[in-house]
Amino acid sequence: MTVLSILLRASVVLGLLYLVHAVFARRMSAGMRHFVWTLAVVALLLLPVLSFVLPGWTVVELQAPPLSGAAPAVESPSLPSLIEEVS
Repeated sequence: MTVLSILLRASVVLGLLYLVHAVFARRMSAGMRHFVWTLAVVALLLLPVLSFVLPGWTVVELQAPPLSGAAPAVESPSLPSLIEEVS
């Protein structure tokens, strides 16, 4: 894990916290708001440790099957050949 990926994940955690805080701030008690911020700080402290301990995720790209009835790709003419045709 690079520092950049950890910072990106920390930004996501803080962004989610901000959304929860912005939506529910008026309805939550002070104790509940404090608990939410405490959970966020604990998550930020555990993020680097868990990033190194837990296995990474790999994303597999699926290839689209080739279309059997598709028309072949046509190359566009280059600019010099177009100029020669016009002259």
